[in-house]
Amino acid sequence: MGTAMLEKRAMAACLRWHTAQQNRLAIGAELRLIREGNKRRPVLFHASDLDVSRRLTEAKRVERAALRKLAALCSEMRAGHQQADNAIDAFVKLTC
Repeated sequence: MGTAMLEKRAMAACLRWHTAQQNRLAIGAELRLIREGNKRRPVLFHASDLDVSRRLTEAKRVERAALRKLAALCSEMRAGHQQADNAIDAFVKLTC
């Protein structure tokens, strides 16, 4: 696969991860606000707290999956660059 295609895939993976991270951070902030409000008026069970906690867990899963995909693409790109470096080194040795 060409480097241009890998770079496009890596950029898409970066954007996917960044979007997932922003979503997780927003849900985390929402949960913190709910929990701060709950401290002021103690109740044993808050449905909204539970719902937001579940959304946060799912957002973390999505973010981790996007990060794994990004890491795999970075590894692919690194291998491609290493092959190119080896080819350049071999060419230099042959011509010198």
